[in-house]
Amino acid sequence: MRGAHMRVRDAIFQLLAERKVGQLFGNPGSTELTLIAGISEHLRYVLCLHEAVAVGAATGYSLVSGRPGVVNLHTLPGLGNAMGAIATARANKAPVVITAGQQDSRHLRHEPLLSGPLAEVAAPLVKWSHQPVRAEDVPMALERAFRVAVTPPTGPTFLSLPMDFLEREAEPVVPADPVRAGGLRPATAAAVVEQLRAARSPALVTGAGVEAAGAWDDTVRLAEALSLAVYAAPLASQFGFPTGHQRFRGPLPFHAGRIRATLEEHDVVLVVGAPVFVRYPYSPEHVVPEGTSLVLITDDPDEAARLEGGTGYVVDLHDAVAELADHAGPAPVSVAPPADHAAPAPVAGSPPGDTTASTAGSPGPQPGAVGIDLASACAALARHRRDDGILVDESISSGGLVRRFLHVSAPRSYARSANGGLGFSLPAAIGAQLARPEAQVLAVVGDGAAMYAPQALWTLAQQHLPVTVVVLNNGGYKILRDFHARTSAHLGSVPGLSVPDLDLVGLAASLGVASSRAERADELDEVLAEAFAASGPHLVDIQLDTTAPNVFT
Repeated sequence: MRGAHMRVRDAIFQLLAERKVGQLFGNPGSTELTLIAGISEHLRYVLCLHEAVAVGAATGYSLVSGRPGVVNLHTLPGLGNAMGAIATARANKAPVVITAGQQDSRHLRHEPLLSGPLAEVAAPLVKWSHQPVRAEDVPMALERAFRVAVTPPTGPTFLSLPMDFLEREAEPVVPADPVRAGGLRPATAAAVVEQLRAARSPALVTGAGVEAAGAWDDTVRLAEALSLAVYAAPLASQFGFPTGHQRFRGPLPFHAGRIRATLEEHDVVLVVGAPVFVRYPYSPEHVVPEGTSLVLITDDPDEAARLEGGTGYVVDLHDAVAELADHAGPAPVSVAPPADHAAPAPVAGSPPGDTTASTAGSPGPQPGAVGIDLASACAALARHRRDDGILVDESISSGGLVRRFLHVSAPRSYARSANGGLGFSLPAAIGAQLARPEAQVLAVVGDGAAMYAPQALWTLAQQHLPVTVVVLNNGGYKILRDFHARTSAHLGSVPGLSVPDLDLVGLAASLGVASSRAERADELDEVLAEAFAASGPHLVDIQLDTTAPNVFT
């Protein structure tokens, strides 16, 4: 009962149960044993062999479930190991609650082994970082970490837990999420809709914020009612729109000049749940063409503050999009159903750095090919993957064709890293499968990226998670080879861009994951059928054509 005191660790377990947290991702150390010893029977401890895998798994869980993922790390060294994954969670706006054990508070003044300024180290990469000064404050601090994590714009939080605090007494707290902000004023919603309706060629750009807010269906309703051309934001970690829909034109490129060229035909552009715009590499062009009016609907004040021209509204995205769709009215009778998912998705532009156009083509070997052509591999994946499955994507240089062939038909069924760091897909697939045990989960990853978090394969095996891992193996860091050829070849060769002699099949087997390899296109169907039918995890190493064209041309 409330008002009665209990041990801090029990108050933590009670709070996690009331927040319906079913799993704790972690890698333990001596400072965490006080918490996880005798762990609640309602809490599944998911052991990960590296802290970055634990945070990545919690990130994947959050992105697919829409609920906070919870992590327990091992004091300062463990936090240090996890920093890259925390940066990814921040970029993906994943509501991950991260805890770490701290040394016994009674001798922190002596700076003992494994102690350190945990809250200060984590602070730059999270929304809120804290170390309570009293044991009595721990339950409320943990509750605050949850509340901050789920308040839009969502993101990770961090709490340092001195190990001696956990067996002291504290009063439990009642969980409660913050009250949401409101949507658009009725007059504003009406004005935005009329601006789109009166436009010669209106467009809608969607991002991950649509899915985080639960605004997918209303976004589709708005696009259909106003016959909007729809693009995904550049490098969006989630699309916010079905990629097989007839109104979807594909992701925007992320080169500023190409963004501008793509939007040139549109006189009004509405951006929902995405920044305006993520771009790479540097280019001096403005992304919004002259004469084009831009409206941003976001729940992130920072995104609104970075807006270069146009009008920004900081609102509750769920309510705002619903209000826009209601004002827009019903869709025209002529609106067709979503496109056939067996066909490749449309292409938006062909920028440097967007592999969609530069690697597009019909399946089949090219002259001089050494290995399987990428289009054949993607077409085979499309034949065997279920349309309602979850795609965790880290295909890097192969990404354009992967996203053309593998459509996204439902919210929270696609995720990729929003910050460009490697090591996302394998850990995130753990969390995705735990979030939706009934779903078919496909993790697509490059061979270079796979080596950033191979420990995740062990967790997949130990947890008996039926994730299919497909490695698109081009023998190294192709994205860097191609980028060098495009931008800096005049400076000479670059070492370290090839990664020969990786035995990914053997590595997977050593970690308990069934594995197979495809070296010819005629092997793909048999190998993929076996992998997708497996009751546990299965890794497929697809040996791609190493002579494939430069993706930046």
